[in-house]
Amino acid sequence: MRKVLLGSALVALVGVQSAAAFDVSWRTIVGIDQPGNVVGSFANPPVCQFNGQGCINGAGQPWSSIPLGEPQVTIDTVTGTLSFKVKGLVVAGGNDVGNVPAGLTDISVTLLCIIPPAGPNILIGRRLSLTRLGDSAFIGKLDGAIPSSCVPSNMHLLIQANNTSGPWIAAGVSRTPNTP
Repeated sequence: MRKVLLGSALVALVGVQSAAAFDVSWRTIVGIDQPGNVVGSFANPPVCQFNGQGCINGAGQPWSSIPLGEPQVTIDTVTGTLSFKVKGLVVAGGNDVGNVPAGLTDISVTLLCIIPPAGPNILIGRRLSLTRLGDSAFIGKLDGAIPSSCVPSNMHLLIQANNTSGPWIAAGVSRTPNTP
């Protein structure tokens, strides 16, 4: 009887630990198509005074990227490991159409956890280099721990110009949570 109870407790404990462990993948990265769009604001209409304080303003021009066949972003929520790849992330309007604007050499891959009804929202970023062709790839750690309040249903992935205080220019779409 004692072995059965111990075995049941061990199975229950393992079940609890694995329920909290998951990876989240985004199959595609799409550029912003509505310039000035605000993400993470609970105001109506949405406002964001300063990027990085729970909300992020959208760029002033539309952007686009080349869809890839495999998931473009995966985050392991236990280890904070980020696997990221984007190709052809360029401006899709204005005088820089089809190009990465001069002076833009870095992006921030930002995990935004939107916690309604009023936040606080959580932002965790990782600054990466961006080539003149709009390509970037990285496997490594996010620049912060992922709190337990970030769950697949409230996780959003944004790509920001320059750093986490820059506007968002693209987003991860087709989010899929996976249990390891």
